[in-house]
Amino acid sequence: MTSPPTGADEGQPQVWIDGVASQQGRVYQAARDQTIYETVLRAEALRPVTEVLAPPRTINLPGHTRVFVGRGNELTRLEASLHTSAPVVVAAVHGLGGVGKSTLAARYAATHAELFNPIWWITADTRAAVQTGLASLAVALQPELAAAIPLEALADRATSWLAAHDGWLVVLDNVNDPADVAPLLDRTLSGRVLVTSRLSQGWHCLNAHVMRLDVLPEHEAIELCIQIATHAQPIADPNGVGASPHEREHRFQAAGLRLSAIIS
Repeated sequence: MTSPPTGADEGQPQVWIDGVASQQGRVYQAARDQTIYETVLRAEALRPVTEVLAPPRTINLPGHTRVFVGRGNELTRLEASLHTSAPVVVAAVHGLGGVGKSTLAARYAATHAELFNPIWWITADTRAAVQTGLASLAVALQPELAAAIPLEALADRATSWLAAHDGWLVVLDNVNDPADVAPLLDRTLSGRVLVTSRLSQGWHCLNAHVMRLDVLPEHEAIELCIQIATHAQPIADPNGVGASPHEREHRFQAAGLRLSAIIS
């Protein structure tokens, strides 16, 4: 911290420069109107990414899996697409907005937590959002870098880490333009990438396995509405065949009451 300048010419502005450094940081006064901050990292913090191991169960997922109905065939298809012998595999799930693409991706990721590490969810609707998500991954891998290097450098380090390791799963959710994620995929030599998007075109350039997601069958859509409205557990038979007419009527009535309360 500097002291207020003394002996300044009358009428000239007097400047107070205040700098605070913490942990490995340093602050210098370079001039009367300039302060330079410097962060000093331990040498091991910037070791080669090949030497950085992901902490166990490094998982970043949204809460899309709390209510889930059906989609058994779609999950099987995702399994087949992502579990191949290729070093890097990209699967793109596309469909109408609100059809359940993100929910399906989150469900797949959550049920494979023992297979992949890290599992990292990135909102990918813009290139800047992709960069932010990658920077967050870098911090999860090395928390000491959080305040030490800028966001762009963090994102680049995360991309380099993904290129140097395997056994990970990255979900790129709600991609609006394949070009926004192409720089990441161009540098990725191993691992698994799951993309969700409303776009049905443009994935061939990424060599992706493409899967269209349609709306739920009527009986599963009804069951989903019931679960959301009543916070109830799913019926024993997900197809509804095993539920008695009385049980289904009771749950329909309960759901109707709950929905009416919400609407009113």
